[in-house]
Amino acid sequence: MIDIEILSINSFKDNSSAWLVLPDIERDRANNFLKMQDSLRFKLGRFMVRMRLSKELGLPPEKISILINSFGKPNCSIDNSLNFSISHSGEFVAVGWSDYPIGVDIEPLTSILNSNLDHLIFNANEIGIVNNFEIKYKYLRLIMFVAKEAVLKCLGFGFSVDPKLIELQEYEKPWKIISASYLKKNIFVKIIILPSGYLLGVASHSLDALICENEMWHQIFKQHYFHAKVTADAPHS
Repeated sequence: MIDIEILSINSFKDNSSAWLVLPDIERDRANNFLKMQDSLRFKLGRFMVRMRLSKELGLPPEKISILINSFGKPNCSIDNSLNFSISHSGEFVAVGWSDYPIGVDIEPLTSILNSNLDHLIFNANEIGIVNNFEIKYKYLRLIMFVAKEAVLKCLGFGFSVDPKLIELQEYEKPWKIISASYLKKNIFVKIIILPSGYLLGVASHSLDALICENEMWHQIFKQHYFHAKVTADAPHS
């Protein structure tokens, strides 16, 4: 089972009553961000996680203990079978849930990755693929970056592990599921370009779980199609 929730920070205010479910330590952390958008993204991510865990565990959201591992990944200390991953960028916060370890990354399509930093993210073979195919496949560099980050989050390491150790394969056809490997562990990444102008990557050890969620992928795409349409049709000041 895989489930993805995506919400926009534009639906919430900095003083929203929704943040009352956050414990003091999380609200204090949010207040330390210099930019309001960063604070809102952090609070919305924790709000989404706490509300889902509250529903699953039958506990008040503010009473649920969320621990951070040595690599910075949050986990539910009460039930470690409730795997989740949080990602936020631009106006959106995405939270992925699964019976298996899961990694999620969401990035605006307008994100510009400096090619001078390729050697820090991609191995020599991957750099060759980017250089040979980036004209043919738009967003290829970003797709590969999102895939790597999703895989690293699925492994629970984040960028504390050298991303070049993640071997991406089958990215010549970026609209399909990408396979990856790390120390002989296989991970798979579903890549979706959303009509709202964002790229979503979801990584799992289970290929079947990614394949079997066609209806969910359709609903996510539909949701962002209407979000993009409403945003485009909104009056501009």
